[in-house]
Amino acid sequence: MAHLVRISFILSIIWQIVGCNSSEKKVSELSEIKFDYGNQYDLQSFLSDSIPGPNYEDCTPTWGIFYFRVNSKGEVDKVETRSTLRKSVSDKIIHNIYQTNGFWKIPNDKTPEIHKWFIYQYFDLGGKFCQDDNCTEQEKELQASMRSLSYALSVTQNHISTDNAEVLHVNIRGGGNIEM
Repeated sequence: MAHLVRISFILSIIWQIVGCNSSEKKVSELSEIKFDYGNQYDLQSFLSDSIPGPNYEDCTPTWGIFYFRVNSKGEVDKVETRSTLRKSVSDKIIHNIYQTNGFWKIPNDKTPEIHKWFIYQYFDLGGKFCQDDNCTEQEKELQASMRSLSYALSVTQNHISTDNAEVLHVNIRGGGNIEM
């Protein structure tokens, strides 16, 4: 149950960044900041390039959510992360984020205060399948929950990008949370 509270907390952080920054500039201005590495990579592929694979002796899933901001110079000027990933995985993703510098298309007017936040979500479900006999029941449950959450976040992203949807603040109940 504690992992579900942590997941809810992470979703509330995503909302804060997405929700707070969407009002800073008009959507049309923000959408003009785009990653362009030619035909070789899209941003998702670029960020996931050469990330160390899962630990094949482990059933425990891990996750990371990386928030980074691209400024009007086409540079990543801020990176924040919330993660349970192994350090080598997290470090490689952060390295890849900074390697995007120079590959951003920026609006022609280059208004100094224009910037855009990007959120990269990475799930490592562990090297062993959750039904493996060597995995504990708790690991199996956590892996199934993380798989379900990663799918739900993918569906949410699809709605945001195709349906002009808005993400509302996460509502957290129980688990020792105090309602405000």
